[in-house]
Amino acid sequence: EGNILVIFEGLDEVPVHVDRSDLIKEINTLLERGIDYDVMHDKLTYSIYEQKEIHNTRDPTIGNRFIITSRIEGNYFEDIKFFIPRLTIKDMSNDALRLFCSSYMKCINEISVKTRRVGKESNIDQLYDEITQNKDIFHLAINPQLASGITAVYNQCEERLVTLYIDSPTNYLDKDFQLNTTMLWSILKQIAEYLHKESIDELITKLVGIFKYQAGLLNEFGHNSFRFIHRTFQEYLAAKNIIIRYGIEQSESMIYASIHNKINISNWRVPLSMTFGILSKSAEQSLLFSNIIRRLLKDEKASFNMKSSTLLVPFVIIESLNDMYFSSKDIEHELIRNLADMLLSDYANMSGFSRLKEHQELIQSYFLKLKRKYNNTMAEWFIKKINHEDDVAACANIVYQMKWYNRKFHEIFLKNLHNDSIIWNWPIDSILRFYSNEITDETILTQLKLKNAISKNPELIKFIVNSETWLLLITALYGGYKNYKTQSSISEYYEIAQFLELTSSERAPFTFYYQEIWDRDDAAYSMAVYLDTKVTKERWSKKPLFDTNDIYKESFFTNKILELLQEKKSTTELTEDLRKQINSQKLSKSEKVEIAGTANNFQYQVAVLCDKCISSSEPDQIIKSLLKISDTIQIYRSVRGYPWVTDIFTFKLNNDNDIPIALFNCLENINTKIAYLVDTVSETFLKNGCFKKNPELISLVVLLHFGVTSNDHDSFGIYRKLLPELVEKSDVKEFLLERIQSMCNPYYKSRALYQLAEFYDEKSYELLNESFILTKKYSKANFKVSNIGKNF
Repeated sequence: EGNILVIFEGLDEVPVHVDRSDLIKEINTLLERGIDYDVMHDKLTYSIYEQKEIHNTRDPTIGNRFIITSRIEGNYFEDIKFFIPRLTIKDMSNDALRLFCSSYMKCINEISVKTRRVGKESNIDQLYDEITQNKDIFHLAINPQLASGITAVYNQCEERLVTLYIDSPTNYLDKDFQLNTTMLWSILKQIAEYLHKESIDELITKLVGIFKYQAGLLNEFGHNSFRFIHRTFQEYLAAKNIIIRYGIEQSESMIYASIHNKINISNWRVPLSMTFGILSKSAEQSLLFSNIIRRLLKDEKASFNMKSSTLLVPFVIIESLNDMYFSSKDIEHELIRNLADMLLSDYANMSGFSRLKEHQELIQSYFLKLKRKYNNTMAEWFIKKINHEDDVAACANIVYQMKWYNRKFHEIFLKNLHNDSIIWNWPIDSILRFYSNEITDETILTQLKLKNAISKNPELIKFIVNSETWLLLITALYGGYKNYKTQSSISEYYEIAQFLELTSSERAPFTFYYQEIWDRDDAAYSMAVYLDTKVTKERWSKKPLFDTNDIYKESFFTNKILELLQEKKSTTELTEDLRKQINSQKLSKSEKVEIAGTANNFQYQVAVLCDKCISSSEPDQIIKSLLKISDTIQIYRSVRGYPWVTDIFTFKLNNDNDIPIALFNCLENINTKIAYLVDTVSETFLKNGCFKKNPELISLVVLLHFGVTSNDHDSFGIYRKLLPELVEKSDVKEFLLERIQSMCNPYYKSRALYQLAEFYDEKSYELLNESFILTKKYSKANFKVSNIGKNF
């Protein structure tokens, strides 16, 4: 039809400060005239016909068109008189990218066959698979232009970015341009470091012309605004300048100091990664590289132990691993183990940033990076760590968050269930449940001996279900408790309902806590919607069931239990067998155990324990035992037991004579039928001088007894021994209040105030308010939320 499409390419390459008026005038003249294309003579002529103007837009199906294929940066087209719609090249769809990549790989294979290149045929999905594995490259590749660039350099670039720049075209500048590349590098490194610190100035401007026009290493993107042709080129030069300045290699101490000073600056992360790569690649500098890494880790450990702060160096080094070279696998794997040790140390430090979920997730993400690159090394490292009871719970939580299955992990976790921890919300229990329910591996069933045995014997299942004592024991030791979340869902319902019943002013102290869980804008509304729409009505009617498919744990007693089940004997036989085994062992005082529960009178058995064991034990033994009981996973949970955030914290004592607050929480929840246990514990602490060492504990213990109502509990006996003057006071509550007001420790004082508020009705609100105000003086967030929870 003789229509014309005129393409203006490269207008953005005309510098902004250059006078472009003549060029724009010619463009406007061209666009104002009609043009014809002479097919016979293959040339353009001005048209004498209507609708041949290039700017014609009246009918999209006829006439000439023009397009400008240039970047829109710099507003290059503002003086063109005609409307120019700005269009962006449409991204390819996932299917289009796959087709593009497979077509490219087919073409490569065909060329390889024709040119008889040695090597096996490439998988046509290989390029697409590798692009989609890296989300950053994927976002580039969906652009057709960039996809073409990626395919052009595919399999031609070095695996490590730093090597790409070491072997960059500048190595050939002295040959092709007769330039001294050593001098060129030296000057460029100065520029790169300078650009990394601040804006360009007159001193640098003098050098710009040389590198822009002669070397082609700088790019102008605005008037007097320059940058390196690629940012990573700048970062590489900045890294190089850390090692070599003015052509002179720096000493180990100077390089270390430069890295150490920059390691906490986010803008230097990539240059530092390249610095490690440059040092590790050079055979002459490999020892220097090892020494610097060793010093960085050593100083970081010392700083971490001294300040109890979070780590930084391991994160930077892990991010740099892809750029590093190692002289041997042993050296590489030793570094990986050291990095993992430091990450675990930070992760397990619950008095530091690991209290925060976000920091835990950060460390977990770096463990995942190590696992992806060093799967076998990390598996061996975890196996070693989870065999130690101090590390097993933290490691279990990391493994659970990564959803990482390993047969050896499963075997070790089964044997370490007794080392599970409430700090990490029972991670060993969680991961064993995950393995059993989600992982399809025959080895799991093999290791779950009891589950494997009774699943094949319906008679045993029937016997367990019909025996109350066996059913309780089996579900406690092995699981199999279906609908086990019923109690916690009811507890959650009551907690939300109680909060919603409060007035706006009464909700105020707790709003910040619930905003983090439900909604920062309107937590109460979100909670109400949740109860109306998400919580099923069946929660009230769901009954606990026994299901062998839900068995996920093992026990040291499995062989004996299976023997007793086969013979249809009672659980008493197991208890007696354990008693005989314990009595036959020569145990130290701290290891001795009394087996309770064999007689029908449980209260009597607890009394025997108080008389024989607790009264003659050391305070630290009692504390440790009761905290273990408090931490035990409870199948039945009281609906008044609210899951406050403080449950995940351990309380770090400031004073060696302090009794952990968790112990008071445990004693508060002792059943009133065995209240004499509280008496025995208090008497033992009194006998061992705990209250003389820390008198502020007296008020807390007195208030603890003040709230116990039981015929088996002698409150006044405790008062006479701990606080004799209390017995003679007519107004006991006011006397206790005066005593509390004299306390110095704000946490103990706040706790004592809310304890007294439970019984002092006339001043209840006043005491709770004062307790709440005191929480603002706490230096630790876990103490603050603990007492806020109690106030609630």
